[in-house]
Amino acid sequence: KIILKLNNYVSRFNLFRFCGGDQSLFIKTSVYKSIGGFKDEMLIMEDYEIAERIRKQYRYTVMEKAVLISARKFEVNNWLRVQLANYTLVRLYQKGAPQEYMLQTYKKLLQCR
Repeated sequence: KIILKLNNYVSRFNLFRFCGGDQSLFIKTSVYKSIGGFKDEMLIMEDYEIAERIRKQYRYTVMEKAVLISARKFEVNNWLRVQLANYTLVRLYQKGAPQEYMLQTYKKLLQCR
């Protein structure tokens, strides 16, 4: 549990490398509409992709208060496995890997319930 607390602490910094769906995204409706919302073709990494587009045009901040998220992914796998899976997916995304390939890779790397 200590490692999850450390993970929670680090995710509060406004550094893009720590951002993703596990933090929860709160987006103003006007901003969401102006960037065209989520892309329909996204099967995975949609949170990362929309955050990238938002950061190009708008100020992106990290809320001071914590958001409660499920630790199930960490409990079923482990912290290191989740971090390695996330790193792998970000790298695949940055290299332009196909959505279906990224989704299948993620499912192979992590046990999901």
